[in-house]
Amino acid sequence: MKYILDTNIFISLVRNNDFSSHFNRIYRKRNDVSFTSVVVEGELKAFAMQRKWENKRLKEVQTLLQKTVIAPIKTEEIISAYAEIDAYSQGKHPTLNLPTSARNMGKNDIWIAATASALELTLITTDKDFDHLNDVFLDVIWIDITDFSNL
Repeated sequence: MKYILDTNIFISLVRNNDFSSHFNRIYRKRNDVSFTSVVVEGELKAFAMQRKWENKRLKEVQTLLQKTVIAPIKTEEIISAYAEIDAYSQGKHPTLNLPTSARNMGKNDIWIAATASALELTLITTDKDFDHLNDVFLDVIWIDITDFSNL
């Protein structure tokens, strides 16, 4: 399986041993390839800086990122997917109808979803903000973080 990891997955991997064990058992298979967006890398660095993470945790994040393909966002396919997803989320897509009211997604989340869509990757997240995109632009695997005790 090829998948893209959302920011909250990396944070949970570093902060929660139960989650990390579960994730590694289910998603870190021999032929699986994990991707993330350069946007996630930026969010992780900002998160760590604002919380004054110690060197041990920073090294854990860096190790995880080194095992992950980091996709840039400066490709025509990703930029086009961004426009499509943003328009759809606002209920203003010219050909796709949003079955619910408009969704105000964070701009970084749109970039992450666009990267997943353009590269045909399954998005793994703990964030419900991507639900309306599932089976429309991408496949989303949502993990309920409350299932893991020590976060």
